[in-house]
Amino acid sequence: MIPVERKVIKPTTQALLHKRRSGASGLPARSDKIAGKWDYFLSKAPVVPQANQDALKDVRDTLDNMFHGKCCYCEKILAKDIEHFYPKTLYPQKMFEWENLLRACKDCNFEKLDEDPEDPKDPNGQRSLLDPTVDRPEDYLSWDLLTGMPVPKSQAPNHRGERTVQVCDLRNQKFNEERRKKATRVKNRLIDAVKDTQPDPKTVEELEDELAPGSPYLGVVRQILLDPLLSPLIDDVLARLPQLQSRVDALRWTHP
Repeated sequence: MIPVERKVIKPTTQALLHKRRSGASGLPARSDKIAGKWDYFLSKAPVVPQANQDALKDVRDTLDNMFHGKCCYCEKILAKDIEHFYPKTLYPQKMFEWENLLRACKDCNFEKLDEDPEDPKDPNGQRSLLDPTVDRPEDYLSWDLLTGMPVPKSQAPNHRGERTVQVCDLRNQKFNEERRKKATRVKNRLIDAVKDTQPDPKTVEELEDELAPGSPYLGVVRQILLDPLLSPLIDDVLARLPQLQSRVDALRWTHP
C-alpha cells in the first residue's frame, strides 16, 4: 500500500452523488433496497438518465487516475471494482460519498466484503482498517524486503495495520513473492545505475518502468526510497539520472 491523493470529481458528478446520497441516507443497515440503488447507479440501461451515466464515468475515470488502475490494498494491476471503504450494506448513508469510494481488485473486494472499519475499534478507539487516501500506510506496517511479507508495526488486537493485512489477505504468498522480486529488482537496478560512469540504457529503462506510477507493488519501492540508510545511493542515482526525480518525488509523497 502507498498513500494516494484524493482527486477532485466534476461539480456535476458531486451534485448527482449528493442527490443519490439524499435518497439513500434514510435506509437502515442491510436494507434490501441498498443493492438496487447502487445497481441503478452502475447501470448503463437506456432508461438511466445521461447525467447518471456521465457521473459514473467520471467516478470510474477519476478512480483509475488516482490508483493508476491498481488495487488500493494489494496494488495488483487491473483493479476495476468500485470499493466502498465503509461498506454500503452497513453504511447506506455513505454509499454515494466520493470520499468513501476506492478502487479494488476482485480478490481484495471479496476478502474485505462487509468488514466494518469501525467495528472492532483499534486500541486507540479509532477505526481499524487502513484507507490509503487518508492514512500513511508506513505508519502502520512495513515490508520485509527479503520475503515480501507485510510486517505490522504492532501486534495489538485490531491494530490498523494488522487488521488490514488480515482482512485483505495481504500475507498471500503470491503477493509476497511478487513484492520480494520487485524489491530485489529495484535495489539491483539502483546499484547498477552507479556502477559505471555512464549508466547502461537498459538499466535506466528498467528503473523508469519499476518507478512508474502504474507499476504494481510500489509499497516496497517507497520503503526503499524512504530508507535513510539508502539515501546516499538514491542521491547518487538521481545525480546521474535526474529524469527519475519526478517519479521518486511522487513515490515519496505522503499525506500532510
